[in-house]
Amino acid sequence: MILKDSGSLIDSKFEPGLPPEHKDSESLAGGVDGLGWELFDMFKWWQRGEHDLVKSHLLKVSNKLKGL
Repeated sequence: MILKDSGSLIDSKFEPGLPPEHKDSESLAGGVDGLGWELFDMFKWWQRGEHDLVKSHLLKVSNKLKGL
C-alpha cells in the first residue's frame, strides 16, 4: 500500500523544535474529569523510575485541586 500526501497536510501539522516534556505539562488540563488520566500517567512514570517527575507533578495536581 502506498500513501500519498498530495495536499501536504502532514507537513502543516509539524511544529519546529523539540516536543514538550512531561515536566512542562499542565496538570489537570482536562479538569477534574481528567484526574484518572493524571494518576494513570503518574503511575507509568513511577514504573519507569521517573520518581522526581511524579513528585513534582503530584504537587502541581494537588495545588490545582486546592484551588477548585
